[in-house]
Amino acid sequence: MDRTQRTATFAGLALVAASLVGAVVVSQGSGDVMLGNAPTVTNRSHGG
Repeated sequence: MDRTQRTATFAGLALVAASLVGAVVVSQGSGDVMLGNAPTVTNRSHGG
């Protein structure tokens, strides 16, 4: 596989990954995702 093909493949994969992440964020609600993840991190650091 030459460099042009590899770059195109990588760009395609990145595009697919970005669209998947976007779909998850939209379905979950970006606020829910942030608030859902934040307490776990803070509890872990404080509770230690």
